[in-house]
Amino acid sequence: MAGSETRLERISAALPYFAGVVDLMLEANPNLTHTQVRQINRFCDRSCLKLGALDFRGE
Repeated sequence: MAGSETRLERISAALPYFAGVVDLMLEANPNLTHTQVRQINRFCDRSCLKLGALDFRGE
């Protein structure tokens, strides 16, 4: 059904991109912890939403 993708499908489609971003972050700073990666991700998510960028959470 066209246009009926689920939230899970959108998340699954985004995972390779997110993994690539995390890989670049760890390449730039291999000492980042899991918690720091999550904090950076949350900061970027909030910043993009404030700038009016696409909301990839589907909200």
